[in-house]
Amino acid sequence: MANFGPIDTSVLYGQANHRSEDVLGDPDTTLTVRRGDISFFRVLQLVPRHIRVLQVLQNMSFFGILQCGHIEIDTHLITALVERWRPETHTFHFSVGEATITLQDISIIWALPIEGNLITGVDIKWTTQQWQNYCHQWLGFRPNENAFKRSRIKLSALLDWLLNNTCDDESPFDAVLQEARVCVMCIIGGILCPDASGNTVSLLYLRHMEIIDEERPSNWGTAVLAFISGALYSITTWKN
Repeated sequence: MANFGPIDTSVLYGQANHRSEDVLGDPDTTLTVRRGDISFFRVLQLVPRHIRVLQVLQNMSFFGILQCGHIEIDTHLITALVERWRPETHTFHFSVGEATITLQDISIIWALPIEGNLITGVDIKWTTQQWQNYCHQWLGFRPNENAFKRSRIKLSALLDWLLNNTCDDESPFDAVLQEARVCVMCIIGGILCPDASGNTVSLLYLRHMEIIDEERPSNWGTAVLAFISGALYSITTWKN
């Protein structure tokens, strides 16, 4: 019988709880990938963003993700990669050696900044009305009460607003910034850092967009890499 685990468990000690243990029991298991970017790119096709908004997204270092566009996902490839990811070493273990995801990969593929202000913070226990007021100030609209899940907001509320609102040449610059923030929230929640449901995004990210400084953008690349690492750990240690 094939052995999918390590010969020496002194380093790769988590095999008993690793997803690759399921290969012998059900080798045809394929992961289901949740994603929230399909609706976002559909909205961009129906209602293209004004050049002023795109320029702000460029200044915020998120325009590269828009240029990548919607990418088809190979669920079989992702399943194979997850089975080869080892949380003990934070590397993929292939027959030819080890490989990992680096900050350079994040920077080259998505053009996200890997220097600048770190993305940190703690959860805030605000009332729904407080979150509504916060969204009105920084996003330009007040979502309905049912759009919130504590400190998270449904992507559908953001997408609906983008579908029915867009800036033009005469729009105040504050409105342009607000629309750009809505786009970035959709990018974070649908592409970069999606939650398990794929339909909400934390409003704590918005706190790092209150002041948009093109000279020193926030370090989104490091935050995304940390999120990917944490997500891989959760997926691979499926028996915990």
